[in-house]
Amino acid sequence: MPAAGVMEVESLARELDAAIAGEVRANEPMSGHTTFGLGGPADLFITAVSRSDLQAVLEFCRDHKVPVIPVGDGSNLLVSDTGVRGALVKLGGKFDQLSLHGEEFTAGAGAGISQAIAAAASGGLGGLEVLYGVPGSVGGGVYMNAGTRHGWLSDILLSAEMVDQDGVSRRAGPRDLEMSYRHSALQEMDPAPFVVSAVFGLRAEEASTVRERIGALARDRRGTQPLSLRSCGCMFRNPEGDSAGRLIDAAGLKGLRVGGVEVSEKHANFFVHRGDATAVDVYRLAMKVRRLVAEETGVDLKLEVRLLGDWPDE
Repeated sequence: MPAAGVMEVESLARELDAAIAGEVRANEPMSGHTTFGLGGPADLFITAVSRSDLQAVLEFCRDHKVPVIPVGDGSNLLVSDTGVRGALVKLGGKFDQLSLHGEEFTAGAGAGISQAIAAAASGGLGGLEVLYGVPGSVGGGVYMNAGTRHGWLSDILLSAEMVDQDGVSRRAGPRDLEMSYRHSALQEMDPAPFVVSAVFGLRAEEASTVRERIGALARDRRGTQPLSLRSCGCMFRNPEGDSAGRLIDAAGLKGLRVGGVEVSEKHANFFVHRGDATAVDVYRLAMKVRRLVAEETGVDLKLEVRLLGDWPDE
């Protein structure tokens, strides 16, 4: 979408908002839609609350030549201060639904991972709690193959349903999606399809047993992660056989700061927002950490966070 004037964007927003049950906002600051609390305006920020909504949004954007970018809960997303062109589309409403069928657990892509874990535990199903502590939505979790040191989403995923930007639906399993560490084939697809639901294969257990494991995971997380400050989770992917946090710590970079963002003293792979940061502060700190770790160790760290918008040359 070429840079559009304010009036044009607002006109598009009004037209689409009248056509769907969800919400359409023009020139919406992304600072309210990311866990970092940062980011400039999206031309259009759309919440689709049903499949008919999503189909209408996709058709409208095709007709008006507006690029569509699927987004989740903004937990792994850094949007530039200048914003992002096109339509950012989040799934909500009926896409938040959760259901149990024996040992199969179906989650809408808009549901939060923490919400899904709690529902599975209440239903006497174990296995999903290996993702405890992963922020964001189920759809985003499938997109990035979310995981912790206790397990990966791909270990329990039976299938995911996707809708491509032509409105065509299909199902695929972990092997079809080429899921590996922090990766799925969805990340290479352009334009990106929407994950609309996921089916997990879990195991029947006493709800109290699952909740006890969740409690232990919660205590471990509180002791190792800077939960009281805004962040987007881990900034870098772990290199094979090592930990990005260990490498950053070994390079003496805990507490390193650019503007209002700093490398956490508690977990070196978390960058925390100290209250006066900009998105470019985060980006510049990430590039500086990457350079210094490479100089110290020879390892080139790869970003885990997804960047949207324009960024300076570093």
